[in-house]
Amino acid sequence: MEKINTSADNKKSKSWLWQILGPVLIGIVYFCYNKNLEYKRLKNVLNALLLQEKSVNISTELPVAIGFGSCLDLLVDGVSLMNAITQKPPKEKKYHEKIKNLDELSEMFALFFSQGAAVERFIPKDLLNKMVAKAELLQSARWAGGGNAPVISHRFYREGFQNILVGARASHKLRSFYSPSIQFSEHIDEPEDIHLILEYKVGDKWGDFVAPRANRFIVHSDQINPLILSLEAFSNKLNQINPRLIIVSALQMLDNFPFEKGVREERMLKLAQMLNSTSKSSLIHFEMASFSEAEMIRSLLLNVLPYVDSLGMNEQELPNLASMVNKGTVVTVSDANPKTAIILDDLRELYQYSKTVSHRGLSRIHVHTLSFQAILIKKGSQWKNNKAGSAKASLVAHRHVCGVDEINLSNAKIIMDDSFSLSLKTPSERVYFNETSPISCWNEDDYELCLAPVLVCTDVKQTVGGGDNITPAGLIPQM
Repeated sequence: MEKINTSADNKKSKSWLWQILGPVLIGIVYFCYNKNLEYKRLKNVLNALLLQEKSVNISTELPVAIGFGSCLDLLVDGVSLMNAITQKPPKEKKYHEKIKNLDELSEMFALFFSQGAAVERFIPKDLLNKMVAKAELLQSARWAGGGNAPVISHRFYREGFQNILVGARASHKLRSFYSPSIQFSEHIDEPEDIHLILEYKVGDKWGDFVAPRANRFIVHSDQINPLILSLEAFSNKLNQINPRLIIVSALQMLDNFPFEKGVREERMLKLAQMLNSTSKSSLIHFEMASFSEAEMIRSLLLNVLPYVDSLGMNEQELPNLASMVNKGTVVTVSDANPKTAIILDDLRELYQYSKTVSHRGLSRIHVHTLSFQAILIKKGSQWKNNKAGSAKASLVAHRHVCGVDEINLSNAKIIMDDSFSLSLKTPSERVYFNETSPISCWNEDDYELCLAPVLVCTDVKQTVGGGDNITPAGLIPQM
């Protein structure tokens, strides 16, 4: 009788099984190991940012004043709304300086959606009404209090401030979204302007177009905000509270608005006069936004930049402003994830340009991007705690987009490069990322630069209002 060699067969069977399962098991172990390393890295970064955020005692009793703009926001899933109002996506994405009809709006949405770039544009009233009617029927639709100044004021309130003046007109409905501690400069009985906010997430698809990052496309047909009608009442009340900080925002409402001849120039001149007459004991910050009209940006450079202490903007707005300074032209769509060195070069050029036009002496610039926060402050200026300001801006960026107070690292990632060059223009030093000391600060000429990584939110609740939360977060430890 033949003897069966079960030992050899078992060895062959185990060898065959290992050939199949071995790589899988090794892959699982490798994945878990890297996952654990990444979690530890995120934890180190978070702890370091929190430590810096808590290092400053914030003077929440200081009065602050924020102008302008008020509206009701209608937030909706962007792709769902575009599918509801159009038969199909356009054949091509295309830039339009002015949006006059649905076809042009579709081409513009496709362009900015596929770039993952934030944008805000004026559209005809009948088109907005049609979109709002469709949006209200969608499950994703929700109303919120909006306008740059009210949203910024709410962040100050959440951080403990009680003496807050908002230069905006507000109805009872708008006031219902905000604390009674926030004082509006004027009350109105008629409805506010409506801003329709088309939100989208990374990977969202609309036809052949894919969003590379989460962002929003905002449309409006404002009739009140473009005239800055709250300017006079706001100016009068500033003298009563003597604010430590004044923030000017929402001037993008004047962009591409069909003004009668000379009206915009007159309103911008009155704003310039208010800023110029403000005591230097009050720090003034101007928050940029999405502008498409070259003449409006030239007006900002003439009537706003010379009279402010601080500027804030995102990664799309900085190259637009820098292009106007250097070339006199508008950048239609900028890189949504630019190299750090490019941002730093544009930031330096803008600071140097300000020295040639500033009456007040621009001493701070904050650039907030998806991956990092960069803040420049002039040495010897009233601004302080640059590291803490950078840290707080970074943390609030995550908290706002994720809609949380406590950061959950399972919903966070770092996309900032492991190292970056300080400039593209000359052979320059490289800065290497250190997870236990993630905020890089260095001195150049007459200023200090600090750069902090953002724990990018991977469970996006909303992107709209990001800058309006990040900006005060950066200012609070520094004022």
